[in-house]
Amino acid sequence: MKRKGVERDQAAKELIQKVYERDNGVLGYRQIQLFLLHDHGVWMNHKKVLRIMLDLGIRSRIRRIVVIMFLLKEVGWQKIY
Repeated sequence: MKRKGVERDQAAKELIQKVYERDNGVLGYRQIQLFLLHDHGVWMNHKKVLRIMLDLGIRSRIRRIVVIMFLLKEVGWQKIY
């Protein structure tokens, strides 16, 4: 039986949106799940968090590793992460 007009995940959507916007879209679904537990005391399954994020159309921003190359006179080229 399908229920019409009932939004059972509305409170969860608002919490996830709040955590996502607080950290400027950097967090993924696993980190959002942990922040919900630590900051708000709400345990939510990671699959549910991912499903709600897909419904809201939000995705985490991918953070790339920046490799900086520099020249030292006595050592030569080195990578610093």
